[in-house]
Amino acid sequence: MGETLEVIEDKPFVDMLGRLEEAGYRVELKEVGGAFVLRIMKTEDSMELRMEIRECDDKLDEITEETNVAKLLKAYPESLKILVKYGFSPLRIPR
Repeated sequence: MGETLEVIEDKPFVDMLGRLEEAGYRVELKEVGGAFVLRIMKTEDSMELRMEIRECDDKLDEITEETNVAKLLKAYPESLKILVKYGFSPLRIPR
């Protein structure tokens, strides 16, 4: 009881909030610098909650101006040549 977990993500956790609240957890969601911080607090009434964890296939459903470049390159490594061609030349430098 009284345990707290904070999770940071670039999406607002909308699929989790209802389930957490129904299970008796107190939740707070804040947007900080373009990221979302979800704080989950265990209460006296919190029930054990099991969530299915699925592996992410690395393919993207859609590529937009908001797409994270690292995720794009992980999903489609061949896109590096295209990005470098259009001005992302620092990506060419190995780290």
